[in-house]
Amino acid sequence: MVLPDSVRENVAQETTPPMSADRPLVSVMMPVRNGADTIGAALRSVLSQRGSVEIVVVNDGSTDATRDIVLAFHDDRIVLVDQPPRGVNAARNTALDHMTGRWIALLDADDEWLPGRLDTIFDCLDKRQTALMADDMLIERQGRQYSLMESKGLLAHVENPVTAAEFTRRDLGLLQPTVRADLTEGLRFPEHVQKTGDFPFWFQVVKRAGGLQLWPILGYRHRRNPGSVSAQSPDLWMQSVAATSELLSMPGLALTGSERSALEMRLRLAWGRYQRSIAQREWVAGNRSAAVTRVLSRPSIAVERANSVHDRARVSLVAKGSRRPTVDSTLLASNDPRGR
Repeated sequence: MVLPDSVRENVAQETTPPMSADRPLVSVMMPVRNGADTIGAALRSVLSQRGSVEIVVVNDGSTDATRDIVLAFHDDRIVLVDQPPRGVNAARNTALDHMTGRWIALLDADDEWLPGRLDTIFDCLDKRQTALMADDMLIERQGRQYSLMESKGLLAHVENPVTAAEFTRRDLGLLQPTVRADLTEGLRFPEHVQKTGDFPFWFQVVKRAGGLQLWPILGYRHRRNPGSVSAQSPDLWMQSVAATSELLSMPGLALTGSERSALEMRLRLAWGRYQRSIAQREWVAGNRSAAVTRVLSRPSIAVERANSVHDRARVSLVAKGSRRPTVDSTLLASNDPRGR
């Protein structure tokens, strides 16, 4: 792999001292469905690291050779769990139920850890005495490679942990954090959400930890597909709206003013993308009048605080220039198959 000059010097490297025998076990979460083409390389990228790891692979109803490839490794460090197809967040929750490590790390089945990543992780944990960290991500997209932290303007802001509000405003959900396992106790990934489905989970973890420590060393390789269904589907953007609204009204979360403001901004952005994706679909279908009307009316989303922590956040969809809500807040939950 040839890296651009701007990021090559920040790639995690193997360090020369021997690994400490005192390093605790790191559990690596790997959900997968039909990942036969890439899962072998993903597993090797972790198994080649120096350290004590277990990889919990949750096979979410694969119909290809994924399961056979995992079993062919014959490695006790790999824990394979099979389940019917229930979605990536259900697979993540299954992984949480089977992990035994003191630390939790992540790897998607079509991504890879770069050499020396485990050394980098413990270097940060030891030096910063933190319970939550994220190293930099090398993103590959349409033949181009770039640093996620550099693209987000974060390289000059790594001394202090990123707050939950800043995590939300900077849209850092693509990062793959490493977290001390006890910080995830009682938390679950929302199984009714696909688009940005891990954001609610990591927002709560960042808030519990008092911030996310960034470490500007490239350790994770991510292949990005800009044409994926999740990037285009209006239904999935609505799920993002619903998940964010649920955070705004979650009992016991005790949001600060800056956290609430950041979540409301995220809610409005997701709603705007939902509207644009609907308009694009209408345009392609030949209903250009409706698409133009939708864009010109620019319906916005207004957020009101719930009357109590037990109420869902009241969200009114208000057309520009209208004096009254045009859509009731219950629409936001309509994409939940369990009726939440």
